[in-house]
Amino acid sequence: MLQGEIDYKVFGSDRLSNQFAVAVLEVNNSNNEARLAAGAAHGLSEGTRFAVYPVGTTDFGDGNDRPQLELTRVQDVQSWATVVEGDINDIEAGAQAVMLNTTDVKLQRDVRVEIDDAALKATVEQAITEHGQGFVTLATGAVDEYVIQVNDGAFVIADTAGAPLPKLRPPLRIDADDAIAQLVKRLVHLVKYQNVLMLDMPDPAARTKLQVDLETPHAIVRPGDQVKLKITNTQEPNPSDINDPARVLNVAVFVLSSDWSVSQVFPQSTPFEPVDPAKSIDLDFEAYLPEGETESHDTFKIFATRDATDFRWLELSALDEPPIERASMRDAITNPLEQLLASVTGANTNMRAVKLTKASTQQASWATAKVEMVVKV
Repeated sequence: MLQGEIDYKVFGSDRLSNQFAVAVLEVNNSNNEARLAAGAAHGLSEGTRFAVYPVGTTDFGDGNDRPQLELTRVQDVQSWATVVEGDINDIEAGAQAVMLNTTDVKLQRDVRVEIDDAALKATVEQAITEHGQGFVTLATGAVDEYVIQVNDGAFVIADTAGAPLPKLRPPLRIDADDAIAQLVKRLVHLVKYQNVLMLDMPDPAARTKLQVDLETPHAIVRPGDQVKLKITNTQEPNPSDINDPARVLNVAVFVLSSDWSVSQVFPQSTPFEPVDPAKSIDLDFEAYLPEGETESHDTFKIFATRDATDFRWLELSALDEPPIERASMRDAITNPLEQLLASVTGANTNMRAVKLTKASTQQASWATAKVEMVVKV
């Protein structure tokens, strides 16, 4: 986990690519289609488009001059796509497919209840249906996001491979009075956390304007280590107007922590920090572990937009903690992006997904980048 103040200093590190690129696993020339190494588990849906680049490409453009694929069959962790622009013969296995201008942001996640006790299973399923707030729905044959099991007299929330999710403590004993209600609350919280983690704008051109670099003293960060994060507006100043507001990025930095919390760590007193073209923000944090913990997985997620946008809609308290009160914020929504952010972690939802498209104007465009860090004793 992270703590610390902002320290403006210069440092060097490798560039983090924030393009959503996946590998082309297989090319079927006769059927004019290709198989990609990403699927519903990555938030993809039918109709999402990708531009295909040769192996080793690091400088991605807008994709207009590259072969383009459109997803036609989306499975759990892979998908099939048909060539809609260009020639299938220009695509080879191992190439990189970069998501283009449209995708679905999933708001709802499926859960499958695998409990032998029929009465208990029915009670859990009813509780999910009645109190899942629209974020959690029972699986109906589609891809399952979570699996509910019972082990040693306690409920277990596992992934689709059956591995229990980490740091879901304390155990929920099935004979406890509020166990089922607390189980459903945990599921809703986990879905909101996943929504924030996966939130992205499918606009390759916008992504190239944001560069994020992470410098750590070791591959595995130790408690007390200094972690440095550098955020750069890669646009060049407008030679005709050095104060051109269209080239300023408004940046907010979040940390998604192992206690399942989402917190804005920079800036702390305002919704965002403007970054001028060709300028950077340099941040210092100190890594730490909560008492009794031996390992923590943290994700920096950076949002950048030209509009004045408050991203604090995305904040979540730690698991099992009282939710963050947002009633006073709801009247302050100023643009469609804030409306989207509010739906990602809102009180409830009746939508399975929200379709995002590339912004029609530069003013409305936004981008994200993320990088993961492990803190371990």
